Amino acid sequence: MKLTILMYHKIDELPNGVRHPGNYVRPAEFERQMDALLAWGYRTIRFEQWIDDRDSRSATALPEKPLIVTFDDGYTCFDTHAWPALRARGMNATVFLVSGQIGGTNAWESDEIALPLLDATRILALQSEGVHFASHSVTHRALVHIPAEEAREELARSRTQLRELLGIEHDVRHGAMRRQQRHVERQCRHSFDLSDGIKGRCLPISRCFAFARAVADRACALRQVQTALRVTKLLPKSRSNEECSDRHNRRD
Repeated sequence: MKLTILMYHKIDELPNGVRHPGNYVRPAEFERQMDALLAWGYRTIRFEQWIDDRDSRSATALPEKPLIVTFDDGYTCFDTHAWPALRARGMNATVFLVSGQIGGTNAWESDEIALPLLDATRILALQSEGVHFASHSVTHRALVHIPAEEAREELARSRTQLRELLGIEHDVRHGAMRRQQRHVERQCRHSFDLSDGIKGRCLPISRCFAFARAVADRACALRQVQTALRVTKLLPKSRSNEECSDRHNRRD
């Protein structure tokens, strides 16, 4: 069984002045993608369900095509557009929060227009509705490019800040790390490590698990998402899938 993980940033119409339109998926297109994924047999799960199943600790069998839908940074458009679409379809999501910018803006994107991020009140409300939140470091720094001690500080502070906000421990973090830095995340007790990629495979590293994600918001047309899944050998090529894609692409 293979695990499919999709990564999005912003589900919204393109605002005036945007510098990086590739990080956007329009709401109508996002809904078409979710409908198609369901039609192709995918069903959403949480990271913990996958690990419990791998460790033979789960009392409930995973769906035949498990899917995790993730969103980076915690933009308010997740609350406005993405979550209503997912919830209406019985799907769940994981949002990676930049813990030092909760309620702020995307300050790490100096060349992009300022966009609001979820505040603590909305994060807690969404958590009560079933959204899973996890760490995207404190400042959104690229952990692979900083010393190990600084990476350790980013991970540890983020974990503490999210625990204080959410009231629970979280075991998932996003941010590529060099192999030499893997001991840092083990010391910070993160069980899951996500990086952006297209292979979608699970690699055991001690008790840590490394996952790659298919970058869906840079391939925002439904047919391109379908192609990306085929590249990872997660969606077999068949006439029925082609017909499903065509049917969804013809929607207004």
